[in-house]
Amino acid sequence: MTTANKPSKHFPASRSITPEILPPEREGHYKASLHVERQIFGNARQQAEQLFLPELGPERSQEVAERVTGLDLTWTEMEALQGLSILLARTGYRGNAPQKIVNTKVLPGEQSAPVLILESWATLFEACGFERGVNGKFSGKKYEALKKAVLKDLPRSRTIAVKTRYRDKKKWRYNVMAGEVSLISTFRAYTGLNEIESKKAERGEKLPDKIKRMAIQFHPVILKDIESFYSQIPTTLFQDIKEILGSQYKGRTAPLLVRYLLTLDIPTIEFSEMKLAQILRLEYLLAPKKPDSGPQAKRFRKELERGILAAQELGFILSHKVNIRNSCRFYWFELNPEKCLRLKNRLAKKGIES
Repeated sequence: MTTANKPSKHFPASRSITPEILPPEREGHYKASLHVERQIFGNARQQAEQLFLPELGPERSQEVAERVTGLDLTWTEMEALQGLSILLARTGYRGNAPQKIVNTKVLPGEQSAPVLILESWATLFEACGFERGVNGKFSGKKYEALKKAVLKDLPRSRTIAVKTRYRDKKKWRYNVMAGEVSLISTFRAYTGLNEIESKKAERGEKLPDKIKRMAIQFHPVILKDIESFYSQIPTTLFQDIKEILGSQYKGRTAPLLVRYLLTLDIPTIEFSEMKLAQILRLEYLLAPKKPDSGPQAKRFRKELERGILAAQELGFILSHKVNIRNSCRFYWFELNPEKCLRLKNRLAKKGIES
Protein backbone atom coordinates (compact mmCIF):
# COMPACT_ATOMS: atom_id res chain seq x y z
CA MET A 1 0.00 0.00 0.00
CA THR A 2 1.16 3.54 -0.60
CA THR A 3 1.50 6.19 2.05
CA ALA A 4 -1.63 8.36 1.98
CA ASN A 5 -0.58 11.16 4.32
CA LYS A 6 2.08 12.51 6.62
CA PRO A 7 2.19 11.50 10.28
CA SER A 8 1.29 13.84 13.12
CA LYS A 9 1.42 13.56 16.89
CA HIS A 10 -1.96 11.90 17.27
CA PHE A 11 -2.46 10.52 13.77
CA PRO A 12 0.42 8.37 12.45
CA ALA A 13 0.95 7.87 8.75
CA SER A 14 -1.83 5.78 7.24
CA ARG A 15 -2.03 3.61 4.15
CA SER A 16 -4.71 4.06 1.53
CA ILE A 17 -7.94 2.06 1.64
CA THR A 18 -8.56 1.02 -1.94
CA PRO A 19 -11.59 -0.91 -3.25
CA GLU A 20 -9.22 -3.19 -5.13
CA ILE A 21 -7.94 -4.69 -1.89
CA LEU A 22 -10.64 -7.24 -1.13
CA PRO A 23 -10.83 -10.03 1.46
CA PRO A 24 -8.90 -13.03 0.12
CA GLU A 25 -11.65 -15.54 0.96
CA ARG A 26 -14.32 -14.36 -1.50
CA GLU A 27 -14.91 -11.19 -3.47
CA GLY A 28 -18.04 -9.32 -2.41
CA HIS A 29 -17.95 -10.64 1.17
CA TYR A 30 -16.19 -9.72 4.37
CA LYS A 31 -15.45 -11.86 7.40
CA ALA A 32 -17.06 -11.36 10.81
CA SER A 33 -15.81 -13.19 13.89
CA LEU A 34 -18.53 -15.54 15.07
CA HIS A 35 -17.62 -14.82 18.67
CA VAL A 36 -19.07 -11.35 18.17
CA GLU A 37 -21.40 -11.90 15.20
CA ARG A 38 -23.71 -14.28 17.00
CA GLN A 39 -24.17 -11.77 19.82
CA ILE A 40 -26.14 -9.35 17.66
CA PHE A 41 -28.97 -11.87 18.00
CA GLY A 42 -31.23 -12.30 20.98
CA ASN A 43 -30.76 -15.01 23.56
CA ALA A 44 -31.13 -18.33 21.76
CA ARG A 45 -28.66 -20.40 23.72
CA GLN A 46 -29.53 -23.85 22.39
CA GLN A 47 -29.05 -22.93 18.76
CA ALA A 48 -26.08 -20.65 19.39
CA GLU A 49 -24.04 -23.33 21.13
CA GLN A 50 -24.40 -25.55 18.05
CA LEU A 51 -21.97 -23.23 16.29
CA PHE A 52 -19.07 -24.34 18.43
CA LEU A 53 -19.48 -28.09 17.94
CA PRO A 54 -17.96 -28.38 14.43
CA GLU A 55 -14.92 -26.42 15.65
CA LEU A 56 -13.96 -28.97 18.29
CA GLY A 57 -11.09 -31.26 17.35
CA PRO A 58 -9.78 -34.38 19.09
CA GLU A 59 -6.40 -32.74 19.55
CA ARG A 60 -7.82 -29.73 21.39
CA SER A 61 -8.15 -29.94 25.16
CA GLN A 62 -9.83 -26.57 25.49
CA GLU A 63 -12.38 -24.70 23.44
CA VAL A 64 -12.64 -20.95 23.73
CA ALA A 65 -16.23 -19.87 23.42
CA GLU A 66 -16.58 -16.11 23.66
CA ARG A 67 -20.00 -14.88 24.59
CA VAL A 68 -20.47 -11.17 23.97
CA THR A 69 -23.71 -9.73 25.30
CA GLY A 70 -25.48 -6.44 24.80
CA LEU A 71 -25.05 -6.03 21.03
CA ASP A 72 -28.65 -4.93 20.54
CA LEU A 73 -27.90 -2.89 17.42
CA THR A 74 -30.26 -0.80 15.32
CA TRP A 75 -30.36 -0.98 11.51
CA THR A 76 -28.18 2.14 11.26
CA GLU A 77 -25.67 0.84 13.83
CA MET A 78 -25.39 -2.48 11.98
CA GLU A 79 -25.01 -0.65 8.68
CA ALA A 80 -22.29 1.65 10.06
CA LEU A 81 -20.41 -1.26 11.66
CA GLN A 82 -20.63 -3.21 8.41
CA GLY A 83 -19.19 -0.26 6.48
CA LEU A 84 -16.29 0.01 8.92
CA SER A 85 -15.77 -3.76 8.75
CA ILE A 86 -15.62 -3.64 4.95
CA LEU A 87 -12.97 -0.93 5.11
CA LEU A 88 -11.04 -2.94 7.67
CA ALA A 89 -11.28 -6.02 5.44
CA ARG A 90 -9.70 -4.04 2.58
CA THR A 91 -6.60 -3.64 4.73
CA GLY A 92 -6.39 -7.37 5.42
CA TYR A 93 -8.01 -6.79 8.84
CA ARG A 94 -4.82 -5.04 10.02
CA GLY A 95 -5.96 -1.43 9.70
CA ASN A 96 -4.19 1.26 7.68
CA ALA A 97 -2.13 2.64 10.59
CA PRO A 98 0.08 1.07 13.26
CA GLN A 99 -1.92 -1.16 15.58
CA LYS A 100 -2.31 -0.34 19.26
CA ILE A 101 -1.29 -2.81 21.95
CA VAL A 102 -3.96 -2.79 24.65
CA ASN A 103 -5.05 -4.70 27.72
CA THR A 104 -8.75 -5.47 27.74
CA LYS A 105 -11.14 -6.50 30.47
CA VAL A 106 -12.42 -9.50 28.56
CA LEU A 107 -9.40 -11.03 26.78
CA PRO A 108 -6.27 -12.28 28.54
CA GLY A 109 -2.92 -10.55 28.14
CA GLU A 110 -1.96 -7.89 25.64
CA GLN A 111 -4.00 -7.69 22.46
CA SER A 112 -3.53 -5.92 19.12
CA ALA A 113 -6.21 -3.37 18.26
CA PRO A 114 -6.36 -2.42 14.56
CA VAL A 115 -6.65 1.28 13.72
CA LEU A 116 -8.48 2.64 10.68
CA ILE A 117 -7.89 6.23 9.61
CA LEU A 118 -10.57 7.91 7.50
CA GLU A 119 -9.81 11.02 5.51
CA SER A 120 -13.49 11.76 4.88
CA TRP A 121 -16.98 10.51 5.67
CA ALA A 122 -17.40 9.76 1.97
CA THR A 123 -15.09 6.75 2.36
CA LEU A 124 -17.50 5.20 4.86
CA PHE A 125 -20.65 6.11 2.94
CA GLU A 126 -19.29 4.50 -0.23
CA ALA A 127 -18.35 1.35 1.71
CA CYS A 128 -21.97 1.23 2.90
CA GLY A 129 -23.06 1.18 -0.75
CA PHE A 130 -24.30 4.75 -1.09
CA GLU A 131 -23.68 7.02 -4.06
CA ARG A 132 -23.23 10.76 -4.18
CA GLY A 133 -26.20 12.95 -5.05
CA VAL A 134 -26.52 15.03 -8.20
CA ASN A 135 -24.59 17.78 -6.41
CA GLY A 136 -21.68 15.40 -5.88
CA LYS A 137 -22.23 15.28 -2.11
CA PHE A 138 -23.64 12.95 0.52
CA SER A 139 -26.42 14.90 2.18
CA GLY A 140 -29.53 13.84 4.03
CA LYS A 141 -30.78 12.38 7.29
CA LYS A 142 -29.44 8.88 6.65
CA TYR A 143 -25.88 10.18 6.42
CA GLU A 144 -26.27 12.20 9.61
CA ALA A 145 -27.59 9.05 11.29
CA LEU A 146 -24.52 7.09 10.15
CA LYS A 147 -22.23 9.79 11.54
CA LYS A 148 -24.06 9.61 14.86
CA ALA A 149 -23.72 5.83 14.91
CA VAL A 150 -19.94 6.08 14.47
CA LEU A 151 -19.35 9.00 16.83
CA LYS A 152 -21.84 8.20 19.61
CA ASP A 153 -23.66 4.88 19.40
CA LEU A 154 -21.00 2.30 18.47
CA PRO A 155 -18.42 3.72 20.94
CA ARG A 156 -20.97 3.37 23.76
CA SER A 157 -19.90 0.99 26.54
CA ARG A 158 -21.52 -2.43 26.37
CA THR A 159 -21.38 -5.39 28.70
CA ILE A 160 -19.08 -8.00 27.23
CA ALA A 161 -18.51 -11.42 28.77
CA VAL A 162 -15.86 -13.85 27.53
CA LYS A 163 -16.60 -17.44 28.40
CA THR A 164 -13.93 -20.15 28.19
CA ARG A 165 -15.07 -23.78 28.13
CA TYR A 166 -12.76 -26.73 28.79
CA ARG A 167 -12.88 -30.42 29.76
CA ASP A 168 -12.07 -31.50 33.30
CA LYS A 169 -12.50 -35.22 33.99
CA LYS A 170 -15.20 -35.59 31.31
CA LYS A 171 -17.12 -32.58 32.64
CA TRP A 172 -17.39 -29.13 31.17
CA ARG A 173 -15.89 -26.31 33.25
CA TYR A 174 -16.16 -22.60 32.52
CA ASN A 175 -14.10 -19.47 33.04
CA VAL A 176 -15.78 -16.11 32.50
CA MET A 177 -14.28 -12.63 32.16
CA ALA A 178 -16.74 -9.74 31.96
CA GLY A 179 -16.50 -5.97 31.74
CA GLU A 180 -17.64 -2.76 30.10
CA VAL A 181 -15.94 -2.14 26.74
CA SER A 182 -16.59 -0.26 23.50
CA LEU A 183 -16.68 -1.92 20.07
CA ILE A 184 -14.84 1.07 18.63
CA SER A 185 -13.14 4.21 19.90
CA THR A 186 -12.85 7.37 17.82
CA PHE A 187 -10.22 10.11 17.76
CA ARG A 188 -11.01 13.23 15.77
CA ALA A 189 -8.88 16.00 14.24
CA TYR A 190 -10.36 19.45 13.54
CA THR A 191 -8.79 22.32 11.63
CA GLY A 192 -9.85 25.90 10.96
CA LEU A 193 -12.44 26.15 13.76
CA ASN A 194 -13.81 29.47 14.92
CA GLU A 195 -13.69 30.37 18.62
CA ILE A 196 -17.10 28.94 19.48
CA GLU A 197 -16.41 25.71 17.62
CA SER A 198 -12.99 25.34 19.23
CA LYS A 199 -14.53 25.60 22.72
CA LYS A 200 -17.08 22.94 21.83
CA ALA A 201 -14.33 20.64 20.60
CA GLU A 202 -12.34 21.23 23.81
CA ARG A 203 -15.39 20.24 25.87
CA GLY A 204 -15.54 16.97 23.96
CA GLU A 205 -18.58 17.88 21.87
CA LYS A 206 -18.58 16.22 18.49
CA LEU A 207 -18.64 18.35 15.33
CA PRO A 208 -19.12 15.76 12.57
CA ASP A 209 -19.19 18.28 9.72
CA LYS A 210 -15.91 19.84 10.87
CA ILE A 211 -13.88 16.64 11.16
CA LYS A 212 -10.90 16.66 8.83
CA ARG A 213 -9.51 13.31 9.79
CA MET A 214 -10.61 10.52 12.09
CA ALA A 215 -8.96 7.46 13.60
CA ILE A 216 -11.14 4.49 14.56
CA GLN A 217 -9.71 1.90 16.92
CA PHE A 218 -11.46 -1.48 16.95
CA HIS A 219 -11.81 -3.55 20.08
CA PRO A 220 -9.64 -6.71 19.72
CA VAL A 221 -12.62 -9.03 20.36
CA ILE A 222 -14.03 -7.99 16.96
CA LEU A 223 -11.17 -9.87 15.29
CA LYS A 224 -10.97 -12.80 17.71
CA ASP A 225 -10.28 -16.01 15.72
CA ILE A 226 -11.38 -14.26 12.52
CA GLU A 227 -9.14 -16.51 10.42
CA SER A 228 -10.71 -19.74 11.67
CA PHE A 229 -14.12 -19.01 13.21
CA TYR A 230 -16.08 -16.58 11.08
CA SER A 231 -19.06 -16.03 8.84
CA GLN A 232 -18.89 -14.37 5.43
CA ILE A 233 -21.35 -11.53 4.94
CA PRO A 234 -22.23 -9.93 1.59
CA THR A 235 -20.91 -6.39 1.37
CA THR A 236 -24.19 -5.28 -0.24
CA LEU A 237 -26.55 -7.00 2.20
CA PHE A 238 -28.40 -3.89 3.40
CA GLN A 239 -28.79 -2.48 -0.09
CA ASP A 240 -30.00 -5.86 -1.38
CA ILE A 241 -32.62 -6.09 1.36
CA LYS A 242 -33.94 -2.63 0.50
CA GLU A 243 -34.27 -3.65 -3.15
CA ILE A 244 -36.61 -6.44 -2.05
CA LEU A 245 -38.54 -4.73 0.76
CA GLY A 246 -38.43 -1.12 -0.37
CA SER A 247 -36.07 1.80 0.12
CA GLN A 248 -37.81 2.88 3.33
CA TYR A 249 -37.38 -0.45 5.10
CA LYS A 250 -35.14 -0.17 8.17
CA GLY A 251 -36.36 -3.08 10.25
CA ARG A 252 -33.87 -5.42 11.87
CA THR A 253 -35.68 -8.68 11.16
CA ALA A 254 -34.44 -9.23 7.59
CA PRO A 255 -30.72 -8.55 8.22
CA LEU A 256 -30.77 -10.46 11.50
CA LEU A 257 -32.42 -13.50 9.90
CA VAL A 258 -29.96 -13.55 6.98
CA ARG A 259 -26.95 -13.06 9.22
CA TYR A 260 -28.10 -15.79 11.58
CA LEU A 261 -28.45 -18.23 8.67
CA LEU A 262 -24.91 -17.31 7.62
CA THR A 263 -23.59 -18.44 11.00
CA LEU A 264 -24.92 -21.97 10.47
CA ASP A 265 -23.19 -24.90 8.80
CA ILE A 266 -26.14 -27.31 8.68
CA PRO A 267 -28.41 -27.77 5.62
CA THR A 268 -31.75 -27.54 7.46
CA ILE A 269 -32.89 -26.08 10.75
CA GLU A 270 -36.18 -25.73 12.62
CA PHE A 271 -37.08 -23.13 15.23
CA SER A 272 -40.00 -22.87 17.56
CA GLU A 273 -41.79 -19.59 17.06
CA MET A 274 -40.66 -18.24 20.44
CA LYS A 275 -37.04 -19.26 19.80
CA LEU A 276 -37.05 -17.52 16.43
CA ALA A 277 -38.60 -14.45 18.03
CA GLN A 278 -35.78 -14.42 20.58
CA ILE A 279 -33.10 -14.65 17.91
CA LEU A 280 -34.67 -11.74 16.01
CA ARG A 281 -35.17 -9.74 19.21
CA LEU A 282 -38.94 -9.75 18.74
CA GLU A 283 -39.93 -11.91 21.73
CA TYR A 284 -41.63 -8.91 23.32
CA LEU A 285 -44.36 -9.27 20.68
CA LEU A 286 -45.31 -12.79 21.80
CA ALA A 287 -46.96 -13.92 25.01
CA PRO A 288 -44.52 -16.40 26.65
CA LYS A 289 -47.03 -19.20 27.32
CA LYS A 290 -49.60 -18.57 24.58
CA PRO A 291 -47.92 -16.86 21.62
CA ASP A 292 -51.05 -17.10 19.46
CA SER A 293 -53.08 -15.12 21.96
CA GLY A 294 -50.64 -12.25 22.30
CA PRO A 295 -51.98 -8.90 21.04
CA GLN A 296 -48.88 -8.38 18.89
CA ALA A 297 -48.70 -11.91 17.40
CA LYS A 298 -49.98 -10.73 14.01
CA ARG A 299 -47.44 -7.94 13.97
CA PHE A 300 -44.64 -10.41 14.70
CA ARG A 301 -45.71 -12.78 11.92
CA LYS A 302 -46.04 -9.96 9.41
CA GLU A 303 -42.53 -8.77 10.21
CA LEU A 304 -41.21 -12.33 10.09
CA GLU A 305 -42.84 -12.89 6.69
CA ARG A 306 -40.96 -9.87 5.34
CA GLY A 307 -37.70 -11.21 6.71
CA ILE A 308 -38.29 -14.64 5.18
CA LEU A 309 -39.26 -13.05 1.86
CA ALA A 310 -35.99 -11.12 1.73
CA ALA A 311 -33.92 -14.17 2.72
CA GLN A 312 -35.60 -16.33 0.07
CA GLU A 313 -35.56 -13.73 -2.71
CA LEU A 314 -31.85 -13.16 -2.09
CA GLY A 315 -31.24 -16.90 -2.32
CA PHE A 316 -30.19 -17.73 1.25
CA ILE A 317 -33.23 -20.00 1.73
CA LEU A 318 -34.14 -22.69 -0.80
CA SER A 319 -37.47 -23.52 0.86
CA HIS A 320 -39.31 -23.08 4.13
CA LYS A 321 -42.50 -24.24 5.80
CA VAL A 322 -44.48 -23.75 8.98
CA ASN A 323 -45.34 -26.84 11.03
CA ILE A 324 -47.96 -26.94 13.77
CA ARG A 325 -47.35 -29.33 16.66
CA ASN A 326 -49.22 -29.29 19.95
CA SER A 327 -50.77 -25.94 18.97
CA CYS A 328 -47.28 -24.43 18.57
CA ARG A 329 -45.72 -23.07 15.39
CA PHE A 330 -42.35 -24.29 14.15
CA TYR A 331 -40.45 -22.73 11.26
CA TRP A 332 -38.35 -25.03 9.07
CA PHE A 333 -35.72 -23.70 6.66
CA GLU A 334 -33.60 -25.34 3.97
CA LEU A 335 -30.41 -23.34 3.46
CA ASN A 336 -28.74 -22.68 0.11
CA PRO A 337 -25.06 -23.74 0.35
CA GLU A 338 -24.15 -21.49 -2.59
CA LYS A 339 -25.10 -18.47 -0.47
CA CYS A 340 -24.53 -19.76 3.07
CA LEU A 341 -20.78 -20.16 2.86
CA ARG A 342 -20.15 -21.83 6.22
CA LEU A 343 -22.46 -24.61 5.06
CA LYS A 344 -20.76 -24.71 1.66
CA ASN A 345 -17.32 -25.01 3.25
CA ARG A 346 -18.47 -27.79 5.56
CA LEU A 347 -20.04 -29.77 2.71
CA ALA A 348 -16.86 -29.35 0.65
CA LYS A 349 -14.76 -30.57 3.55
CA LYS A 350 -16.98 -33.61 4.07
CA GLY A 351 -16.75 -34.38 0.35
CA ILE A 352 -12.98 -34.30 0.48
CA GLU A 353 -12.88 -36.44 3.60
CA SER A 354 -15.27 -39.01 2.17
